[in-house]
Amino acid sequence: MRKAYSTRRKPSFYWYDTETTGLRSSYDRIIQFAGQRTDLNLKPLGEPLNTYVQLPPEIVPTAESFQITKIRPQTLIEQGIPEYELFSKLRQELSGANTCIIGYNNISFDDNFIRFGMYRNLLPPYEHEHKRGNNRLDFLSIVRLTGALRPDGLEWPVVDGVPSFALGNLAAANDIAADNAHDALADVHMTLELARKIKAAQPKLWNYAYTLRKQGTAKELLDPETRQAILHVSPKYGNARYSLAPVLPITRHPEMFNRVIVVDLESNIDLLFTTSSDELASLLFERANSDEKIEPEERLNINVVAINQSPMVAVLKTLLPENVKRLNIDLNRIERNMRRVLEATELPRKLRAIFGAREQDMQPKIAEEALYDDFISDNDRIACANFWQELKNGRSWTSAHFEDPRLRELYARLKTKIVPEKLTKTEVQDYHQFVRQQLVRTDRNLIDMQEKTKELLKQEPGTEETAELEEFYDYLQQLATQYDVERTD
Repeated sequence: MRKAYSTRRKPSFYWYDTETTGLRSSYDRIIQFAGQRTDLNLKPLGEPLNTYVQLPPEIVPTAESFQITKIRPQTLIEQGIPEYELFSKLRQELSGANTCIIGYNNISFDDNFIRFGMYRNLLPPYEHEHKRGNNRLDFLSIVRLTGALRPDGLEWPVVDGVPSFALGNLAAANDIAADNAHDALADVHMTLELARKIKAAQPKLWNYAYTLRKQGTAKELLDPETRQAILHVSPKYGNARYSLAPVLPITRHPEMFNRVIVVDLESNIDLLFTTSSDELASLLFERANSDEKIEPEERLNINVVAINQSPMVAVLKTLLPENVKRLNIDLNRIERNMRRVLEATELPRKLRAIFGAREQDMQPKIAEEALYDDFISDNDRIACANFWQELKNGRSWTSAHFEDPRLRELYARLKTKIVPEKLTKTEVQDYHQFVRQQLVRTDRNLIDMQEKTKELLKQEPGTEETAELEEFYDYLQQLATQYDVERTD
């Protein structure tokens, strides 16, 4: 039985990983969660949390998610806990004072699943990240920084001529057991072992990266007023460069005060001066999102860096001579490009206009996907807290009233999960209709997913790897039957 871990005042890490039904944090769901608290020396504190999570019927998982994780739908039915129970647990796990929440690519991926899950279950979506001295780091960014600037002491695998930052590849290259990859708990153990190796091999870099969990250093280095080039880690710069680029902060984002627009000084900055605002916007947004292959020497890299997301940034002098040679960095070109950009006094205004004019996603959303549409009012936050407190006090269900229509919808659907036996006939019918509508969405359609699963099964018939897909297909068929979903074309 898992031992409870009491809230501690001493700083600690909470390492975690998730397996999900797909890649879209607003839509997809966590189907396995694993987490382990450690002290700052990376020694475990208490037992890990490891649990499967039940699938709600309104979600159509991707076939690839079950193929990769090898989790069977029946396992989720038999061993999974309801989603609201998971997030009630995580509210306690992640909110301990002075916790640094960390994982492998968590800030870009897993953290968003946690936010949406908290929100869907009427829990505070952001508090665990910043209250009571809490903060976040992304260990994948630390790994990339280490590989670029201080690689000694570890092996860095290369796949198809390019450095690989896949956790399994790094584990195998550094004699870390890589069994059961894509099992959440196994990935947490691999991540921790890799962290211990980096901490032992490069303690100064590790300690510096740990300071970046707070915004002070990043805010200072990314201040456009300093007019100084810095180093920044981002997957946008490509694994061939160990995701590291010398960048110049140009201006603050026009709408998001904690974000800064930077330009990669090794990219094709000529495009900044030879294209109109409309052409530049097309290059930055439309072309970047297309499948068109762009040669590195033709690419202009402009990035938006979020100060509150613990970016890995460092001063240029941390580039050792061997780094410059190994990463093929041209310091003279960087200096020339920096002067050109600084002399372009209209550039900050031009970039602010381009980023400020980007159309926001105004597609209608169901309440579950509308977290970022607006902040939750103080009155509704209190109503959510009171709702959960009454459940903890033994009430099986409690009447709650919300100003926000999103929360009213979430509350109604949460009732179907917590106390389905108390639903009225009308509520049962409403939920059945809601589920059916979700199963025939154009962006994630149950029938289309069945067809895709069939195609995947044809590719490797009879292999052990197809067992999960066969069971997944049967699960989709059960949903189709239960909710009267049929192909209409």
